[in-house]
Amino acid sequence: MTPLDSGTAPANARPSARRATFRTGMDKKTHVGPPDADGEGMAVTATTCVVAYLRAGDESDGDGALDRQEAIVDGHARDRGWLLAATHRDHAEGKGLFNRPGLTAAVHELEAAEPAEKRVLIVAELDRLTESPACLARLLTRAVEHGWELVALDVEMDTTTRAGRRTADTLRRVGGWTHRRISEGTKSGMARAAAQGRRPGRPRTTPDAVVHRLRALRASGLSFRDIARVLNEEGSRGSHGGRWSERTARAAYARYRTAATAA
Repeated sequence: MTPLDSGTAPANARPSARRATFRTGMDKKTHVGPPDADGEGMAVTATTCVVAYLRAGDESDGDGALDRQEAIVDGHARDRGWLLAATHRDHAEGKGLFNRPGLTAAVHELEAAEPAEKRVLIVAELDRLTESPACLARLLTRAVEHGWELVALDVEMDTTTRAGRRTADTLRRVGGWTHRRISEGTKSGMARAAAQGRRPGRPRTTPDAVVHRLRALRASGLSFRDIARVLNEEGSRGSHGGRWSERTARAAYARYRTAATAA
């Protein structure tokens, strides 16, 4: 599956059986959805592409969650006179926003539509799309850049309306701020650790005796391949309990030499 960030359509994307409506079954009548607080409603014509996205979080969520979301989305689409071009699904426990095949296919389908078409991604629940403000900001930014809209029914966010666009713009700013704060905090923490002579990452698990032996073998002029062979023959194990290889010997030497220099 091609990552969503790549901007290219996935080769194995499989829309639902309703995919044919994207080409031949679009609503032939002009219909205007319920007006928002500004008196605005999105005109839905034969050139409107509406794609639904559903997600079950884990096995306990199951197909019941997908069925419930689909019923909500279908009901809203009927109320607004929208004919869904496709419905894409994910079972995505623990997967990031930009690593889901269903969401990737949904977004690429919207972006593959004719430029003159109005394009809408609809979800029943915003947290099925993402719980991260930073990820939501990235998705909303992509929607703006590629000219499609987002409708999240549970939070009444609808970027086909002026009020919805204002809400989305606020969320984009908050999400961008959150991302910057996290990034700055990470960089600051790494800088403090470096100033204190500590390396980021997991603490050292290789015994001191093995580290000293590795340094001594290297100081004697052995290559990292030969060092790995000697350590394995002596029954030593790497930091994760596995056999030594040229790569792990080289990495361990670089890590512990740096640690020794810092100390």
